Amino acid sequence: VRSYTLQHAESGLASDYVKRKNVIRVRMEGEQFLLQARDVPGVIEWIEVSGVVVWSVDAWWDVC
Repeated sequence: VRSYTLQHAESGLASDYVKRKNVIRVRMEGEQFLLQARDVPGVIEWIEVSGVVVWSVDAWWDVC
């Protein structure tokens, strides 16, 4: 298990990813992660929160 910090991460809507809806692209430490939110408000909330709080990927799964 590897832990990541969102301290210098970039996140945004993965509009070019067409296999699923409401997908957020998170780039950190040279890696890219695609996360799917339930709905558009969930996407917006995640993007807003990730810009303010430093999380680990493990913490994200604990919240969901």
